[in-house]
Amino acid sequence: MRYYVFAPDGTRFGPADIPLLNQWIGEGRLLPQHVLEDAATGARFPAQALPGLAFIVQSPHFAPYEQTPGREGMPVVSPRYTQPEYAGYDDGSGDLKKAWLYAFLGFFVCTPLFFNAFAACRRAEAKGNRKTAGPKIAVTIMLVVNILMIIVAVKALRGIGDAGTSMPDLSDSGLGQ
Repeated sequence: MRYYVFAPDGTRFGPADIPLLNQWIGEGRLLPQHVLEDAATGARFPAQALPGLAFIVQSPHFAPYEQTPGREGMPVVSPRYTQPEYAGYDDGSGDLKKAWLYAFLGFFVCTPLFFNAFAACRRAEAKGNRKTAGPKIAVTIMLVVNILMIIVAVKALRGIGDAGTSMPDLSDSGLGQ
């Protein structure tokens, strides 16, 4: 079967068979969004809908396209490299920094801040950051050590309190009279 290709400006090229269309794809002249017309029936459809065409998956950094004149009058569509836009892009790295900050503050200042560290790790994971294992492990270790330190401190304070409340027996020394 043969097909006509319609460029974005409406110019018609062809007719061409599948091998020639694939050659045009390889040369950058035919894109998935171009409109094809069946030469026999006149039916129109996007090029990506035609079985047998081998479109290359593109990197998001190669868009939009610019058209330059090619052989046979059909424009060659070549990608322009564009810098990825980072404005508003959040990969969760800020949340990881917050997780580390909350972990250290939780260890040295206030134990409940560990929960903020875990929450920051979860936010970073939700944003697709895969570097959350380190902060999670560190926060868990710091939390366990902090809880153990609190237990030891409480026991030590109870021991001091118990020793301070026991009164020596002074009745035999004559001081108790």
